[in-house]
Amino acid sequence: MDKLAYLNRFRREVSIVDEISAQVRAAIPDGWTEIFSTQDMQGRIQKMLMIWKENAGAELPETYSFLEQNVKTLDLITYQGRFFVLYGIQMGTGETDYYEGGNPLDCGESELFAGMPEKLKCFYESVHNGFYYFPGKSGIVSMESVTRFGESDWGILDELEEPLQIHLDSTYGFYNNGGGVYIAVDYQDCENDRAVLWYADDDPVYDVRFWNEVDEWLRASFD
Repeated sequence: MDKLAYLNRFRREVSIVDEISAQVRAAIPDGWTEIFSTQDMQGRIQKMLMIWKENAGAELPETYSFLEQNVKTLDLITYQGRFFVLYGIQMGTGETDYYEGGNPLDCGESELFAGMPEKLKCFYESVHNGFYYFPGKSGIVSMESVTRFGESDWGILDELEEPLQIHLDSTYGFYNNGGGVYIAVDYQDCENDRAVLWYADDDPVYDVRFWNEVDEWLRASFD
């Protein structure tokens, strides 16, 4: 199955952008314009990885190292009037899977930026509006897919063995593994990357470090 046929199994009317027109240029970051104006695939990859290194390399060292060694293709794609970066990554199995990086410009002036830890804000504004497995969207979710804990129905709350140690109304899940596991940040208690590993069907693990957990879960998803 060719790439576009595969992508269109999960999204409608996906197309690969081959030419950076004025309309496309106005809708993507300047760095993307430079990256996708060249047909040199290795050049594209290296320039995109430099953005990762400068803005998230220290926070996601294992993820960055894997991407550096295993990203084989990098395409600008579009569907539903929006633009995304498509990463073709050689997995630990030897097969190629696709991850999607959202457009930072799509974040706009989200209300979630108010109170968001600076390193996390930097990722969304400078790297991607979410970075996740293309078919299931598991990973660092896009801004519009952030789980707002105060608006979610958590049946596990009635079964917790210890008192709840986060404020639901100020807690947001920025990583979702697609199977009921979230890495979440309570804006009222997020100094030093403090976060919670939240399970939909088990007791949470408090006082974890956000980037350490995200790095570990993302890296594991590549195997």
